[in-house]
Amino acid sequence: MGEAKNLGLGIRVVGGGHSWSPLFPDPYQIGVSLDDLRGEKYWLNEEKTKLTVLSSERIQDVVKWAAGEGVTLGPIPVGPDYTIPGMTATGCHGSSTQFGPFANMVYGYELVDGNGNVRKFNEDDNKEIIDACRVHLGLCGIIYKTILKVIPDVKQKYTYATNIPVQKLLDDNNRRDLVMNNWAVYLVFMIDFKSATEEEMEQMQADPLRRIPESYDVFKADMEIWVWSEVDQNTPLSEQYKDTLTLADGSTYEAVSVIKPYSETKNGESTSRHRCTQLRTAVSFAAPESDDFTESGKTLRDHLTILEGLFKNVGFYPKLELGSFSVLRWMKHFDDCLLCPSTVADDSSLKKLVTYSEMVTLYDKCEEPIIGEVNSTKQKLLETKFGVDVMKNNPRVLPHWGKYFEHIPGMSDQIRRQFGDDLRTFINMRNKYNLDNKNLFVNNHLKDIFRDALAETCPGYNPFTINT
Repeated sequence: MGEAKNLGLGIRVVGGGHSWSPLFPDPYQIGVSLDDLRGEKYWLNEEKTKLTVLSSERIQDVVKWAAGEGVTLGPIPVGPDYTIPGMTATGCHGSSTQFGPFANMVYGYELVDGNGNVRKFNEDDNKEIIDACRVHLGLCGIIYKTILKVIPDVKQKYTYATNIPVQKLLDDNNRRDLVMNNWAVYLVFMIDFKSATEEEMEQMQADPLRRIPESYDVFKADMEIWVWSEVDQNTPLSEQYKDTLTLADGSTYEAVSVIKPYSETKNGESTSRHRCTQLRTAVSFAAPESDDFTESGKTLRDHLTILEGLFKNVGFYPKLELGSFSVLRWMKHFDDCLLCPSTVADDSSLKKLVTYSEMVTLYDKCEEPIIGEVNSTKQKLLETKFGVDVMKNNPRVLPHWGKYFEHIPGMSDQIRRQFGDDLRTFINMRNKYNLDNKNLFVNNHLKDIFRDALAETCPGYNPFTINT
């Protein structure tokens, strides 16, 4: 720590590499990986309510170890490689109307602050610090252990249904019944153009830009539904079996289900992709949900309209797979998470729900391990058009901390506008408890996000230097 400060170098901890937003180290900063951190990896308290995890561990391994002790972590995102501090840093989330983002599961942190001091905090003794640092952006210190609140790894029924017409899910009653009467729900739109006619697909493949014809109607397409629901714990475990999904209007659709502990369902085990298929990008926003679910109807309709515009006007570059997708999830906001994007929840709402909508693109990493200039330009156009249109359609949205890009116009302004005084509260807390009073952990992008708060609370603050 001391040598970094003497050399004028900042420090940023790097995680599993899932985040696309500019939270990574700047060229003048030292990037620190905790992958080789040594020590006791896991410790579960006697009551089996709190699990301490070393920061070297990835989420899939954590879930597997916890399952062996009969506990799990609540609704986690789909993916095997995240680190726990990375998940909390960016406000990572799964989907459930009973839980907030993953950071709400944090009970405590053990960390090294900007002065090189070992500090230990928990929400019973240090609530102000924990509430502010649940989503910490790497600014509260080098976190080497996280204490998580855990829940019993109970049996759940996981149901997977495809070929659900978009129009059925635009029905507010269908959507509300589905979300409120189950433990967790994902709505997934696969960009595979199965609803396109043979002629439309031929035109698309013949177009050098791979644009779908104007005749294509995204609202005639189908979506997938992933559902987790509670079951009687005396229900026998079951491998995959044929099932039926029934919506509130009485329409039924073929599905498959399993009954397993939550840790062994799609979220806990994650999904496997072809070895050459890799995530290229993700752009995501949180938006307030209304108690009557009309807001998520608008969000879904706007989201699909934007995607249709991208299909018709921008197209896809050759290595981008037609297996990219968009997804809509729900989570509950709790007021003890200062920088959770779920803070956009409507204060007048009884349920305090938010939706997370997201565009994801996949590519063939075997053919193009490093994206070329032409395809990079096209990728940025997809990201920019999606991000700008989402913010234009709903000024209340808030970007996901791990899924946005600086080249999307207005993104940083949107973050500052939506968080408002909470950004100042966060910096005040860091200063009050001397977590990083020299701004050792702040990169250029975060200096910009917190610029007003840093200028007000740090005398002599200069956004272009580390040791202020």
